[in-house]
Amino acid sequence: MVSIMRELGAEGTTAGKGSDFVAALSVFSALWMVGCAPEPPAPDLNLRESFARSVVAAATSGSVEQVERLAPDDFVNVRSEAQRLVDSMNAWDPASVDVRISNDFPEVAHVQALVPGGTAHVGYVISWSRERWALLIGTASHPVTGGAKPGIAGDESHLKSKIPK
Repeated sequence: MVSIMRELGAEGTTAGKGSDFVAALSVFSALWMVGCAPEPPAPDLNLRESFARSVVAAATSGSVEQVERLAPDDFVNVRSEAQRLVDSMNAWDPASVDVRISNDFPEVAHVQALVPGGTAHVGYVISWSRERWALLIGTASHPVTGGAKPGIAGDESHLKSKIPK
């Protein structure tokens, strides 16, 4: 580090070398701060099942508003899916519902709520975000835009050049 600072003018006394040193020092400081930024908190897996059950409790209560409050704050158009969950779990006893949670990813869980006997089930997705679990219904108000598109396995035509030969 000392040799790098010397190369950048740490030992110089001219104004040019001093300003180069200050600029380099600010770059190193910024890089150090980015490298030392805290990692996002890991999902609280102990609360995951409790939250999944709270979705069932909200839906079986018949209150669309309770279900809506479980969605992330920045999601819009959640009412229709909240209503669908309420309608699907109408007359269910929340205490008797079997909740099964996928363990594919710690941050996202696919949940299946089953009535006793397995005669009916409802699926939904919960996600860890901003240090809390949330029900993924509706649409993100800031959707991710990018080049990800569905395709057919083995079809590589989209990878071929569009330049005529």
